[in-house]
Amino acid sequence: MKKTAFIALWTIFWLAMESTILSGFPTKTIRLDMVFLAVIAIGFSAELYEGIAPVMLIGIISDATSPAPFGIMTATYLAAFASIRLASATIYLNSVLARFVWTTVASAAAIFIKALLVLLVYKNSAFITLATREVAPQALFNGLVGMAVIPLFGWYLNLTWEKLTRPKGLVLK
Repeated sequence: MKKTAFIALWTIFWLAMESTILSGFPTKTIRLDMVFLAVIAIGFSAELYEGIAPVMLIGIISDATSPAPFGIMTATYLAAFASIRLASATIYLNSVLARFVWTTVASAAAIFIKALLVLLVYKNSAFITLATREVAPQALFNGLVGMAVIPLFGWYLNLTWEKLTRPKGLVLK
């Protein structure tokens, strides 16, 4: 329950930041997607049965704030999580280079899955064209940022309310 509260706080905070202050960072076409990187970090650190509920929570919160049809972000995040879990079941993923590569691959897959789902809803092939144009720079940017953010999110998940509220200067005997 505590991890769920931390994940919900992370998601709400970063969705608010991404939609306001960071909306044009670093460029208009490439964006900092910390919520997606949290899903990837959960994929690297949690087992399949432990990670589905937090990823679904992140997806539902993202869907509630997204102008896309409800369920697109949840399906996209679950697909990205599943791809990382599938890769980590067969390949050693603890090196920095492996995290970069698989974050980039999962990001590219998520961009195309989201475009395909929106294509199915709106019946407009322009979404595939847009996804094809943005996939390489966005996936590489997510991979680069993910090298730093994934360990940060792992540290964040290990926080507890007790660690945050315990006074640091006291020594208990």
